[in-house]
Amino acid sequence: MKRIVIRYVICLSILVVVIGAAFHAGWERMASGQTGEYYLYHLYVHCEPKRSAADFTAMGSGTAGTKVICAGKCKINGIVTEVSLNDALAQLPAKVSQAFKEQLGKHEADAAAGKGKSLDCMSGAKPKCDTDRYNDYLRKRQAAMELFKHASELRLTASKLLAEELVYEADQARWEGETELLGDTVVQTWREYASRIKRKLAGSQGSMKKSLIRRGGRWAVSKVPIVVGTVNVATWVSTVSQTTYRGFAYADQYARYQKEAQEATKQAEEMWRKALEDFEKYLTGDAGACADQSRAAAQDEAQLDQAKAAIEEWDNNQNLYRDPIKNEAVTYQEAIKRAKEYLQTGTIGGVFHDREFFTLASYDIDDKLTPKALQAAIAEMDQAISSFDRLDRSITNYFQANRLIEQKLEAAFGGK
Repeated sequence: MKRIVIRYVICLSILVVVIGAAFHAGWERMASGQTGEYYLYHLYVHCEPKRSAADFTAMGSGTAGTKVICAGKCKINGIVTEVSLNDALAQLPAKVSQAFKEQLGKHEADAAAGKGKSLDCMSGAKPKCDTDRYNDYLRKRQAAMELFKHASELRLTASKLLAEELVYEADQARWEGETELLGDTVVQTWREYASRIKRKLAGSQGSMKKSLIRRGGRWAVSKVPIVVGTVNVATWVSTVSQTTYRGFAYADQYARYQKEAQEATKQAEEMWRKALEDFEKYLTGDAGACADQSRAAAQDEAQLDQAKAAIEEWDNNQNLYRDPIKNEAVTYQEAIKRAKEYLQTGTIGGVFHDREFFTLASYDIDDKLTPKALQAAIAEMDQAISSFDRLDRSITNYFQANRLIEQKLEAAFGGK
């Protein structure tokens, strides 16, 4: 019985050895395959011999199990040896090596953002940034800045021209004793100009009311307050009617400059954003390679969002809708035209609508000015005053809204 057991044990041992050898041989054949790759790769980075600073894992396409790679201060055969990252990755398949590079890049990007520690303790831990790509982005951004600078110059030109024209018109209608208009900005210039126009509208209407008198229980006209007062009312109303006509031309010119500036600004924002998006696509693949440039790009993106918000105000800010302003300006203009006609013709007739009305040589009040015509002129002046008050508020809000957008754009595009 003992012999049978011994023989059984010996046979079983031989069988185990044979099966093990066969399995090992089969595993080797499976592991060799066509690629010679491992199933899994582990990369350990050591900044100190006995402690791993970071470890990374990448999948292979083979079946040979797991391969461990060391970079940094690695212990090889009991001796601490410095292994560069490039040397460590050189022994790996290209896809695996690239996967580790991307993981290292993300690790360094997180470290730059305060999440973890950098692996700058060893040579080659940080991938190099492609400076050509960043410089290309900077060149495109600078082109966008130049276009925005052009837009700013257009806006500045529009403001200067309008301010100069307002000063000219104020000088044309200046009363004796009034100083020259000296506004520093288009908003301030308009405020001073509008303030003077309001005083003159009210003063002219006051003189007209004084000329309407009761005589013998009936209304009569005394021309003395109108002609001998602070200014010849008919002359000044005629001047204002011409100023109003020219004002439409100034406003259109200002609007054209503004529209061109808006289009250039939108193009500048689009150019800058496209350049940034292209550079950010590169950063997605090599996040850690350009940590400093990545932070700068994030700041640029925040400024671009500010610029985009300011640009959208052009379409959404109700103070910038020109139609209500134009409609009110027409209302004011028509009231002034009718008042002028009543004073100069002495009767209530049809309103002149052609350009010749604005270039009449005679500003004298007709000798046959009737009380009814004077009352009609006073009513038109009342409407003109109310209309100009609304127009003043709308134009002031328009200029202020434009200036606020300009300041936001200068903050977003400026300093680049």
